[in-house]
Amino acid sequence: MAGHIGRFIQRYVPTREHLAGNRFLRPVSRYVGNPNVWHFNRHSVARGVALGLFLGFAIPMGLQLIVAALTAVSTRANLAVTALFTSVSNPFTVVPIYFAALKTGDWLLGYRERPHPGKEQLLDIIAGAPVPMLVGGVFFAAISAAVGFLAVHFAWRWWVARRWRARLARHRAAA
Repeated sequence: MAGHIGRFIQRYVPTREHLAGNRFLRPVSRYVGNPNVWHFNRHSVARGVALGLFLGFAIPMGLQLIVAALTAVSTRANLAVTALFTSVSNPFTVVPIYFAALKTGDWLLGYRERPHPGKEQLLDIIAGAPVPMLVGGVFFAAISAAVGFLAVHFAWRWWVARRWRARLARHRAAA
């Protein structure tokens, strides 16, 4: 299964040579072309998943990919994985995410329950939403980044151990 995912990513993600040769990216081609941000190993993929999830929840849509590229290069996270996981917030999921962030922020800050909005109360809710929404978004970002980071490490170790057991079984059967 991991082979299928890797082939899918390699087929549709632009290569580092392509990005380094792009005229718009020429000023940062030294960083984007760095082979370390394109390697698929346990550490760079785990950093990419954590960073992508964090930025996907914490930063508004539109700025995510720019910030993701800059931070992925500086933290040696896999650039493609980071960009992929920022898409956790997309036009289809952004409203439920912001609503859940608002409710979670209200709960974390100890705000009382917001009334169901009527037309006149909707502007009051929107005006009072930024702080609880920010707190809830950062909360989701931190939790999802930690869970994503640990999940990649555990899944990668499980996959490698499984492959080693299969390899040992083949060697024992051949001997």
